[in-house]
Amino acid sequence: WSSGQASGSSLDVGVTLVLPESEANRQVGPFMVFVDVMDKQGKVVGRGAKSLVMPHKSPLFSHISTLAWSLPMLLGLTREEQRITTTVVQLVSFPSLGLHSSHVSVSDSRLQVYSASIDITFVLVGYRYYMYHWYFTCLFWGTVTISNFYLV
Repeated sequence: WSSGQASGSSLDVGVTLVLPESEANRQVGPFMVFVDVMDKQGKVVGRGAKSLVMPHKSPLFSHISTLAWSLPMLLGLTREEQRITTTVVQLVSFPSLGLHSSHVSVSDSRLQVYSASIDITFVLVGYRYYMYHWYFTCLFWGTVTISNFYLV
């Protein structure tokens, strides 16, 4: 995977896990998520691990939630799941060859997972940050600056 980002740019690699609210997952308790990020040559350019745990729900809250959502669950519109999102690897510099693949694993094989996804976020600094997060402000001031050059 290659992007328009310059070599040396920072990026964060995160993981989103969608886990069923099952008794087996509650019994697992805390678990570790491991992520390896590789470049095009297969060399590991980033490695990280993060300890995670499913947020606790009291039995009373769980029963009330199940009762309230019973009709949408019976119709298949929703399901009992928890989404856990976290940043696992913080790369200080974007590899010059780009990223090619990553490997995600969890420490406990008893953990039940509906789905998992990898989130790559570029950490913007300087002008790139302002132009992305303050688009309309930069558009206004850029237009004013350029039009002043034409007027003078």
